[in-house]
Amino acid sequence: MKNIVVAGGGTAGWITALYAKTVFPNHNVTLIESEEVGILGAGEGSTPQLIDFLNFVNIPISDIIKHCDATIKNGIKFTGWKNDNSFYYHGFKSRQDVAFEGIDVSPWALSLHSSVLSAVTRDEDFKEINFSHKISELNKVPFIVQSGLSLDNSNVGQYSLHFNATKLAKRLSEIGISRQIKRIEGKILDVEQDSDGNIINIVMENGTLVSSDFVFDCTGFHRLIIGKKLGSKWHSHSDYLPVNSALPFFIPMDEEIPPYTESIAMNYGWVWKIPLQNRYGCGYVYDSNFLSEEDAAKEVESLLGFEPEYPRKNKGSFKFNAGYYEEPWINNCIAIGLSGGFIEPLEATSIYTSILFLIRILNEGQFLEIKDQRYRDDFNKYFKKVNDEVVDFIYFHYMSDKKDTDFWKYFTYDRAPENIKKVLDSWEYRIPKSSELSSNIWYPMSWILVADGTAKLNRKMIKEYCQNSFIQKVYSSQYKDFKNYQNMQLEKYLHHNDLLGAINEV
Repeated sequence: MKNIVVAGGGTAGWITALYAKTVFPNHNVTLIESEEVGILGAGEGSTPQLIDFLNFVNIPISDIIKHCDATIKNGIKFTGWKNDNSFYYHGFKSRQDVAFEGIDVSPWALSLHSSVLSAVTRDEDFKEINFSHKISELNKVPFIVQSGLSLDNSNVGQYSLHFNATKLAKRLSEIGISRQIKRIEGKILDVEQDSDGNIINIVMENGTLVSSDFVFDCTGFHRLIIGKKLGSKWHSHSDYLPVNSALPFFIPMDEEIPPYTESIAMNYGWVWKIPLQNRYGCGYVYDSNFLSEEDAAKEVESLLGFEPEYPRKNKGSFKFNAGYYEEPWINNCIAIGLSGGFIEPLEATSIYTSILFLIRILNEGQFLEIKDQRYRDDFNKYFKKVNDEVVDFIYFHYMSDKKDTDFWKYFTYDRAPENIKKVLDSWEYRIPKSSELSSNIWYPMSWILVADGTAKLNRKMIKEYCQNSFIQKVYSSQYKDFKNYQNMQLEKYLHHNDLLGAINEV
């Protein structure tokens, strides 16, 4: 019998334990956590990969909505990122995008469907064809009620959840324990290794030894094993992303619960505003080189017009350094979640990438038996590539025409990652290609929505390209049908409050 040990709880720890137990039901899976240490509990949003995970481990979405104050997330609304009161939506890829992308008449055939080209040609805002914008502004969600409370979202694309992070960890732990995952309460003091450097025992503070064949380090920002014990080298990205602090706060919920995260541009960073069923979970992500905790709180209170509830002592912030460990997999230990690295909260990538890495590791089926270092090297390269793609995309958001403080002036073309420079250089003389925008985690449409929302999309170039009579004829013929299809779908979908009420009544 193989002993898989998850060091650390929280969302990352219990996701890891449940995934491992699902893939290897006959293995011993043990999770170690300490109520005294607790969890960060700040991140309360994710991406559709969380839904994929819940489906994989057979946890109903309705269960999380009932037990974790969860709400539906259609995407992110970016407010004020162009130094005005305008906003744009970056949603999740929908099945509509696939359905309307099939005409291979341009390099854009797989990155932007015909309706986007038609919208640019007509000088229309992307909100006219951005489904996330339309459905979110109506406070609707991509579900219809069939018989009883049979929820069907097969006609439209993906969605995710907002959740109370503390309650989610608790609920996952309850489910995990019911599925024979062993939970050990206590603090980790040290690890014992064999002559090859593999961890054979976790040493608890009370002297107990927990036998291990493989260890997942999910100790969060403490990074007890992969960093402090195994000494993996830290790779900082603070030169690209200088935000290093987050001041969390709570505010009362509106009568109508919005189905999206809002990201509000501030003087020295941005505020996340995540709707739960009973409150908003918020936080000001900022660069402490420009702003003290006290001044960050003042800016928050100026934004709101009142003093919110601060969950941390003395209106305290938590600190972080954008980056990751160069070797998250060393011997028989892999870091998952914050213990392996953290870029920043924008786009809610922490759970997303954790699930990607678990799929890569656990679905191989033989990771417990791996002896060849080249296998670990391959994973570590993949880990680096994914994190670098996150850095590129996040930096791309900050390159807006908002330049009213030294913080925003920092994000220039000259400082940008090389991949971003290549993309922007190419857009000066031709329209974007799918090949340059595709990645492990971002769809081409994601880049286009952010580019247009931050005034980096070369609409003039696109419009000139679309003057070709054949292209215009083909794309224009689908434009009306596409918009009619969207409106037809919107008519069928539920209001967010109605969906939550129906689930909570059952």
